[in-house]
Amino acid sequence: MTYAILGFVEFIQLEIPKLLFDQNIFNAWMMLFLNILERPVPSEGQPVDPDLRKSWGWWKAKKWTVHILNRIYTRYVEVWINL
Repeated sequence: MTYAILGFVEFIQLEIPKLLFDQNIFNAWMMLFLNILERPVPSEGQPVDPDLRKSWGWWKAKKWTVHILNRIYTRYVEVWINL
């Protein structure tokens, strides 16, 4: 899951590709990201040390999902609203 999220980060690094202009595709990705954020992190296997949690897959997926949503909002939604 984390690799797909990191791939999407690279996908939108400079601009939104034309593929994402299709509303169905864009909505599917956004629903996936919201699903990742809403999904509870399992307590089984979670490191006890807070510093080690940063490298645990579940927290990395959530961190990069927030990064993606923040980038989309600050780069594209905020700009579009201010036009």
